[in-house]
Amino acid sequence: MTAARQWNLALRWKVAEWLRYECQCSLIAFERPAVSSDAWTFRPDVLAVEKGRRLIEVEIKVSKADLLADAKKHRAAIEQHFGEHWNHWKKYFAVPPELVEAARAVVPAECGILSFAGEVELGAIVLGPSRIPLAARRGAKANQSAQRIAWPALLRMAQNQSGTVVSLAREAARAAARGTAETILTP
Repeated sequence: MTAARQWNLALRWKVAEWLRYECQCSLIAFERPAVSSDAWTFRPDVLAVEKGRRLIEVEIKVSKADLLADAKKHRAAIEQHFGEHWNHWKKYFAVPPELVEAARAVVPAECGILSFAGEVELGAIVLGPSRIPLAARRGAKANQSAQRIAWPALLRMAQNQSGTVVSLAREAARAAARGTAETILTP
């Protein structure tokens, strides 16, 4: 497994943990398009529904090139759609610690930046509630025009996640069979 893939998995896990326990999101979806938004065509890495039934989107970027390309794409979308046609309440970019400063320079001001609190080695990120927390290195601007997700759309979003849950269980079983289920880092 490449270091980029390991960082992606580590950030994905910690973003889900942060959304669930820090933001109190009741539903967290991976690689799902926004529901009922014709203006938004991106497939976010993580999409969550907070307790007020508003969307929080998180893009995970593990390389500077990917960060630069996506920041430019999202800047154009935000300029065109923020407010009336933007149904996301908050949007974040999650990056490894070494990309925080680059993210501050290129991520649109409306978006927050998430990373680990302090320096961290990839192999030290343990699955499960961790002593290495994710922190908002820059807060996200709340879109006051974001609509609440309707109950039928929320149900569809939950139903669509069943495939992701099965995939995650399969990946965990493979890691356990390799003896690497304890950490993200594989020897």
